[in-house]
Amino acid sequence: MVSTSESRFDNKYVSKHFDYKGNAYIVNNRLQLRETRKYELHYLHTFRVWVDGRHVANLSTDCRQPSQPASIKLSFENEIFYTAPGWQHYLNIIEKQLPLAFQSISYLEIAFDFQAPELLRPRLWHIYQHSTFVADNPSPQYAPLRGRQTCSLHHGKTYTFGSKKDGKQIEVYNKSEEIADKNFEKQYILDYWQANGFDLDKPAERIEAKLGSKYFARQKDECLPEASDLHGPALWHIFRKAVGDTFTFRKITETTFDANRNKKTATVTIIELPDIVTQPRAAPYTWKDERDESEHRNRIEAKNAVHRYIRYGRSEDLAQLDYLSKRVTAPKGTDWQHLFQRYAQHFTGSTMADQMARVEMFG
Repeated sequence: MVSTSESRFDNKYVSKHFDYKGNAYIVNNRLQLRETRKYELHYLHTFRVWVDGRHVANLSTDCRQPSQPASIKLSFENEIFYTAPGWQHYLNIIEKQLPLAFQSISYLEIAFDFQAPELLRPRLWHIYQHSTFVADNPSPQYAPLRGRQTCSLHHGKTYTFGSKKDGKQIEVYNKSEEIADKNFEKQYILDYWQANGFDLDKPAERIEAKLGSKYFARQKDECLPEASDLHGPALWHIFRKAVGDTFTFRKITETTFDANRNKKTATVTIIELPDIVTQPRAAPYTWKDERDESEHRNRIEAKNAVHRYIRYGRSEDLAQLDYLSKRVTAPKGTDWQHLFQRYAQHFTGSTMADQMARVEMFG
């Protein structure tokens, strides 16, 4: 962001121009700025931006770098990208109510969620374990199409291509598993999937492009994206270009011939991105203080009861789980049997025979 007033927009400007009441600087009856102690590597002060009673973004001022003292950073809360009325709505309000205007994008994450008949990660695992990505692999069968491309596997779950220092990372992981681990915290993503026709009983995978300023600086043939580019076909174009040939690999043990009978290495592509995608529908926003937080408490109760039963085998814990499954409505987007099974699989205690038998009892 950039200041549109003659005075620099910083912490002094905020404290001088806006009244401080309670725990917030009151811009007007719609917008408030609440200073936080959150540490920012490049900025001294960070404010939570509240619009119409909703925390929508964080605004960082007073850049630590002497060469960029007037730099201002705006980052939206993750939930804003999934729920109505959307980030464009709030950016418009911020630009109207504060002396600020959009200037450029320094960091952008674009995610593509999908449910395919055949999961991507198991196919990617086969490529990975038989490739040159694995150090000292005695007989690799695959190699990246581009020789400099790197790939790492984190905790056996997330494949990461590229590095932050180069300004671009492409990640692949099971988003359903991540949401399940977060419990109540990311219910808004389940609502978003449901609004876009996903089957919540089936896993959803995600390809995510993390793009920094270094990446955009290398795009000599195109202008840097504007705020108007961050939706619809323009955003999909940025994503597809960033992914590029990440999922195409050379089969170094096979050769083929082109139309001119020239010998070349065979290739395999494990996923083809569509040329266009439909504009996703935002999920309706539910105020946090109106959400049924008993769902969250019930999840915690269930998880603790499962782990206690596996550890001690007490009948009262099994009775509690029976009561939950028969008398309490399961959290939205799941069922108790699935949750009990997942909690049992995540048990991290000792592995004595009787405990393992109780883990297997949950399926």
